[in-house]
Amino acid sequence: MGKWIEVFSNGDVWELKEENGKLFGFKTENDASDYSEDELANNGVSTFEERARLLGLEAVRVSDDQNEAEKERKMKEIKGELKPFGQLNGADLHGTDLRGADLHEADLSYADLHGTDLRGADLHEADLSNTNLLNADLRGANLTEANLSYANLCEAFSSYASLFRVKLIDADLFDADLHGADISHAYLRDANLKRANLIGADLRCANLSHAYLRDANLKRANLIGADLRGADLHEADLSHADLTGANLKRANLIGADLRGANLTEANLSGADLTDAKLSGAKGMAVE
Repeated sequence: MGKWIEVFSNGDVWELKEENGKLFGFKTENDASDYSEDELANNGVSTFEERARLLGLEAVRVSDDQNEAEKERKMKEIKGELKPFGQLNGADLHGTDLRGADLHEADLSYADLHGTDLRGADLHEADLSNTNLLNADLRGANLTEANLSYANLCEAFSSYASLFRVKLIDADLFDADLHGADISHAYLRDANLKRANLIGADLRCANLSHAYLRDANLKRANLIGADLRGADLHEADLSHADLTGANLKRANLIGADLRGANLTEANLSGADLTDAKLSGAKGMAVE
C-alpha cells in the first residue's frame, strides 16, 4: 500500500503504515515539505478509521495527543513487541520472572503465581483476587488499588511495595514481609496477618477490623486513624507505633507490646489489655 501522511497542528508528521494487517501511525523525523501533494492529500479520505475501513484493515490510533511513553507502549503493542497482558485469570505462572512487568489492570484472578518474581512490577488496579502468591517476591511493586481479596500471600516478600488503597479482604498474609510498605487506606478486614513483618509500615487509615494480627511485628508502624475494631493483636509488637486516633474498640491486646506507642485519642473501649506492656505509652485513655 502507499503511504498516508498526516501533519498535526504542532508540526509533527506521522505516516500511516500497514504492518501485519493493521494500520498504525508512525512519527517521522521528516517535515511536510518532504512529501508530495498527493501523499499529503490522503486521497480525500477524512479520517484515520475511514482509511483503514476502505483498505479492510484494523485501525489502531496513535495520535499526537498521547504522551511519548504512551505512544512508545502502543507502538510496541501493535508490533507484537509487548506481551499483551490482559485476561490471565487462572493462568499457571508460578516461578515466572516478571520483574518490572507492566501488568496494570490485568486480570490475574485465580492465577498461580507462587514463587513468582514480581519485583518492581506495575500491578496497579490489577485483579489478583483468589490468586496464589505464596512466597512471591513483590518488593517495590506498585499494587495501588489492586484487588487481592482472598489471595494467598503467605511468606510473600512485599517490603517497600505500594499497596495504597489495596483490597486485602480475608487475604492470607501469614508470615508475610511487608516492612516499610505503603498500605495506607487499604482494606484488610478479616485478613490473616499472623506473624507478619510490618515494621515501619504505613497503615494510616487502613481498615484492619477483625484482622488476625497475633504475634505480628508492627514496631514503629504508622497506624494513625486505623480501624482495628475487634482485631486480634495478642502478643503483637506495637512498640513505638503511632496509633493516634486509631479505633481499637474491643480489640484483643493481651500481652501486646505497646511500650513507647502513641495512643493519643485512640479508642480503647472494650479492649483487652491484660498483661500488655504499656511503659512509656502516650495518651492512654481507656473508656
